[in-house]
Amino acid sequence: MGKLGNTISYLSAPRPEPAGLAMSIMDMSAEQIKKALKEGEITICVIGLGRIGLPTAAVFAEAGAKVLGADINPRIVQQINSGNS
Repeated sequence: MGKLGNTISYLSAPRPEPAGLAMSIMDMSAEQIKKALKEGEITICVIGLGRIGLPTAAVFAEAGAKVLGADINPRIVQQINSGNS
């Protein structure tokens, strides 16, 4: 366990093994990642759908990934869900 500041503690733990047939993208070759993207086997989550996050999400979606986007601004989420940005 580590200490951050005087009041916040954090735990450091090894990365868990993937369950079942799931595979971590960190354990995949570039060719395996390209194939998985084209086949829609990768899900990407983008936090923040502003001027960096939204284009990033769009690029991953165009490459074939399933994309989840999150933003704290409900107006941005509503605009994106309605097809406007």
